[in-house]
Amino acid sequence: MNNAIRLHRNAPLLTRNTFHVTAHASWLIEITDNAALANALSLPQLEESEYLLTIGSGSNLLFVTDPPGVILSMRASGVHIIEDNDEYTIVRAD
Repeated sequence: MNNAIRLHRNAPLLTRNTFHVTAHASWLIEITDNAALANALSLPQLEESEYLLTIGSGSNLLFVTDPPGVILSMRASGVHIIEDNDEYTIVRAD
């Protein structure tokens, strides 16, 4: 597994939701580089799970119990200017 993908078993989600509710993910997969997403999606933990919840920074997220399945946490934070001219700018935000 590369450095862009981190896999955690029985991961606490306290800091991953706005209200800091205590909950745990059976598996948490963190991705810090969007290029690693395809590799993360082929992990056995995902293939064996019936449920997948994808989260970002956790704002506007409230857990009321431990979520079923796998949590995929997109932690990439890059901002890239794709095109910039006199009329418009196209920006890609991870």
